[in-house]
Amino acid sequence: MYNAIEVACYIINYCNDNRIEISNLKLQKILYYVQAASLVEIGDKCFSDPIIAWQYGPVITSVYYRYNLYGGDPIPKQETFKKISFDKDKMTIKLTDSEGITPNFKSIIYKVIEAYKNVHNPFYLVRKTHSEQPWADTSINKEIDVEKIRTYYSKNPDKIYK
Repeated sequence: MYNAIEVACYIINYCNDNRIEISNLKLQKILYYVQAASLVEIGDKCFSDPIIAWQYGPVITSVYYRYNLYGGDPIPKQETFKKISFDKDKMTIKLTDSEGITPNFKSIIYKVIEAYKNVHNPFYLVRKTHSEQPWADTSINKEIDVEKIRTYYSKNPDKIYK
């Protein structure tokens, strides 16, 4: 399982490399559907961060605040996600590149991006998530329960990809 910033960085860079515009709002919804697909297809979460029901749909707050400086504009390519670790033996702090996303999670990420790459108005995705039970049944500013996501999309897998 990954950190949502790590997954977001991977998605942003993949989109930039493939000339797919990705705004913060669109990124939030892609992350949400990546999590839903991971729960249904792999049986585990892709990232550990909670998903919160905000006014404009599901949001991973750490990712939102990391990229909100871009507003509604496309997010440019990002530096590779770095991990900080402490080496007890040498008493030093190390900064290393993350190990990267495994092929099974990459496959899900690609499928979700492919499904929504031609969505140029992210409010389409806002309306879509508002019409689906996990967001609709969660109070604003509360966490969307992972089991609610898993149950809903297990019964409605077609809703993940369109």
